[in-house]
Amino acid sequence: MRRRLLSIIVLCATAALMAACEAKSPDASAHHLVKDAAFSSPSQALETAETLRLAGGGREALAVLRAAHQRFPDNSAVTSAYGRQALMLGEDELARGLLQSAVASNPQDWRALSAQGVMAGRIGQLPDARDAFIRARALSGDAIVLNNLGLSELLDGRATLAASLFRQALASPALNPSHTSRIKRNLAVAVAVEGDFELADRLAGEMLPRSLKNARGKAIAQFMGLPASGSWAARLADASRQFPTPVR
Repeated sequence: MRRRLLSIIVLCATAALMAACEAKSPDASAHHLVKDAAFSSPSQALETAETLRLAGGGREALAVLRAAHQRFPDNSAVTSAYGRQALMLGEDELARGLLQSAVASNPQDWRALSAQGVMAGRIGQLPDARDAFIRARALSGDAIVLNNLGLSELLDGRATLAASLFRQALASPALNPSHTSRIKRNLAVAVAVEGDFELADRLAGEMLPRSLKNARGKAIAQFMGLPASGSWAARLADASRQFPTPVR
């Protein structure tokens, strides 16, 4: 059951990939960028990868980061971004070593820590996932980190703490407006578990099942509709989608 719950609470980023170049494959397009840019600095490589990612070119971004990592193997920001992009695209084995290296080089890299939490959750390691989210939370008030940790706490039976974390996420200056409704619904579920259905229904915009009161992990997960499908309509992009400031 713990493995199933972790597949729910871990909000590993999934990007909708679209072709960045109509007539070129991702690898060919990325190769062209690598050849032309020559990446005189790690920051240039990160900026190029970020531009590609924002345009929907996840694979192109990964290829650019791979080339940058080969050129700047000791740069922790490049290693971190490469690992997080690999994780986002489901290349877990590649991501694992890169993220470990990134955190070892820079223990303050909260994005890499959050991504490690995602990875731990994928293989059902709940304590490790929660620990990684807590460590990331200590370093950053990023809304997605707060949301991930909040979901972890909620499904582990700590609804009051979860609600507090969701409220902090909603109050974060860095909150992406596109994530507001999703985090708000997470808060509604936490409040319903606490028994305040008047507030929960307002937050959710609908009447939530009264059976959520005092519900625990499995019941909450089933209400959210994830165990059977393995996907989540309310899934959020994890902090691993964001590249760090190049010099860290």
